[in-house]
Amino acid sequence: MNMVMEIIIYLIIGVGEYSFFNKMGVLAFVMLFYLLPLVITGIFTFIEKKNMLMVNLTSSAVAFLNYVMIGYLVGNNGMWIEFAKRNTQNMGDSWVKVSSNMISSNQIVFVLILYFAIGYLIYYINIKLSGGVGNGRRIKSK
Repeated sequence: MNMVMEIIIYLIIGVGEYSFFNKMGVLAFVMLFYLLPLVITGIFTFIEKKNMLMVNLTSSAVAFLNYVMIGYLVGNNGMWIEFAKRNTQNMGDSWVKVSSNMISSNQIVFVLILYFAIGYLIYYINIKLSGGVGNGRRIKSK
């Protein structure tokens, strides 16, 4: 049931992300595509007490699929190019450049590591907060 609810949440978020992409700045992008999925993973992991690891992995996978689908859509209709142009900053001798493709291999690797590594950290913290019990087993502390 939680997975269905999470998919519905990501569908709603995905429609919002796509609809407002042309008006989005870098901070909004970071919050919607990098931080919000981690918060959602944390919430669903915290809610689930029996299969925390499976819920955590599934949540990270759904977040990743959302990222790839939105990346594909905005990349194919030119929205990403406009986003990159609008948010590339030149400040004298230094500059901030936005990647030329939301779903380039570097971006995909970064997002995979972000979602799954931080997702696992969320799972581990949740295990510690719940007394070392996860997936029906007691986790031994060193």
